[in-house]
Amino acid sequence: MFDFPTSENIAMWIFDNLKDKIPISGIKFFEGSNKYCEITK
Repeated sequence: MFDFPTSENIAMWIFDNLKDKIPISGIKFFEGSNKYCEITK
């Protein structure tokens, strides 16, 4: 599914697949305690 399954790539995939279906301006993808990446418009 992903060539490089980093948290950033997974978060971008989630955001890209949700942004046209529900009204969101961003997501925060957690990969552990105090570790996350954030994708916004």
